[in-house]
Amino acid sequence: SASEQEEKKALRAQEEKALQDTIKMLTDDDALDLFRNTVKKTSLLQLDTAREHALMKAKGIVSGRPELSFIALALSGKKVDFTKVFKKIDGMVELMGKEGQDEESKKDYCNKEFDEAKDKSKDLKQKISELSGNIEQKQASIEKITADIKTIKEGVQSLDESVTEATENRKAESAEYSELLQQDNAAVELLGMAKDRLNQFYNPKLAKQTTTKSPYDLSLVQEQEPQVQASNGVLSMITAMISDLEKEMLVAQTEEQNSQKEYEAIVADAKEKRAGDLKDAQSKAQMKADLEADSDEDAQEKDSKVKEQQAAAEFKADLHKECDWLVANFDIRQQARGDEVERLKQAKAVLAGADFS
Repeated sequence: SASEQEEKKALRAQEEKALQDTIKMLTDDDALDLFRNTVKKTSLLQLDTAREHALMKAKGIVSGRPELSFIALALSGKKVDFTKVFKKIDGMVELMGKEGQDEESKKDYCNKEFDEAKDKSKDLKQKISELSGNIEQKQASIEKITADIKTIKEGVQSLDESVTEATENRKAESAEYSELLQQDNAAVELLGMAKDRLNQFYNPKLAKQTTTKSPYDLSLVQEQEPQVQASNGVLSMITAMISDLEKEMLVAQTEEQNSQKEYEAIVADAKEKRAGDLKDAQSKAQMKADLEADSDEDAQEKDSKVKEQQAAAEFKADLHKECDWLVANFDIRQQARGDEVERLKQAKAVLAGADFS
């Protein structure tokens, strides 16, 4: 992480300062004079001026990393084992090469994760938008279907009320017809009796024969000669009244039959329409239930995608913390590491007797 890199960088700076101070202490003129006076000429530390210069130059080159302190201490010791020093330098070169490869791999990983995170964020945003649109569209459809179902039910209720009202009217009309028929039949019967009574007096031959004595029996009165001429007006009027009543009953019967047929047809149509409307309402209710189920699934999926989006955002934030410093300083660090490797090679060459003057 960036904090670890900063701590490591600070530690390196401290160790580099300590190393430089140590080298300065061990390579100043007083220290060199002390070494010349205290070490035998046959000792490996009894170096001539050229070798001392090489050691000092190598110490100046080998600096800047904590791991190099061991090499610096080895060069500052009373006995210098160049084989071990060379081995340590080669190890450091190899280590820094591996570090460079690791950082390059880490940079590739970071760039790859950034690209994938960007694509994933884009896909999640698009999916959430699509789900939101689907939910909104389905909710609008659910509201419309709910309104349609309400309208259908209100229509069925109104239709039932109309059928009830029509039934009550039909009953009333039928009762009126029955009453009219009863009254007209009674009137016709009464007028018939009146006509028959007049015929008994005026036209005995036209009178109906009866086996019962009635108040109008001819035996109760003195027989008189028929007066046909006098009876024609009254009898004609009675006959006309009977004919009018019979016509009225015939018209009423026809109207009753027509009204009954019309009522039955209306009720049949209403029944058929009612069944169709209820079936339509049931179908719409199923559609509504399906849409609600689909909408709930979309809502759950949207919630899941939103959580996934939040997790992706957190991962991306952590990735920035982990990678931003490395990516921003990659080229500088690679260059610095290359310079360190080159200095190590120069130090090794100096110690091996190469001329870098």
